[in-house]
Amino acid sequence: PEKLIWLYRQLPVLAAEDLLGLNLVWFQREILNDMFFKDYVLLVLGRGVGKSWMNAIFCVLYAMLYPKTKIGLIAPVFRQACYIFDFIEELYDESPYFRSAVRRQNSRSKGIQRTYQNQIVRFNNGSFIEALPLGDGNKVRGRRYHVVIADEYAQIDEEIIKLVVRP
Repeated sequence: PEKLIWLYRQLPVLAAEDLLGLNLVWFQREILNDMFFKDYVLLVLGRGVGKSWMNAIFCVLYAMLYPKTKIGLIAPVFRQACYIFDFIEELYDESPYFRSAVRRQNSRSKGIQRTYQNQIVRFNNGSFIEALPLGDGNKVRGRRYHVVIADEYAQIDEEIIKLVVRP
């Protein structure tokens, strides 16, 4: 299993195919590779091309392949961060590997917790993906994420990025 995990870390497109059952088109493969191997990635794509969907794929694969990774989804409006969770939930419903990687509170729970205050999915390996309302930065203050997905970055107050998110 360790060799397979190492392989998937080196070839995230293969991981998307094998673990999530996805057949990505060429530019989606490029985006996923960039998200895995570059420190900063800015997706500038048209409406409906799949930015939120690509963010969801990246978050799920990264959380599955890197134990104890804390991933934060932020956006100027909480509803926007929740859109990514819609795609995460779709991936959960369609992938038995993803479902088996998620820690559930009981046998009837889905493993994805969605409320008006936060949305979170916890993995058996200690990783989690969390969306919180950004607002003035107080909800995110003190959170220590290894990976941050900032949806609609241009709409987020630069002071919140500098003082709350980056530290």
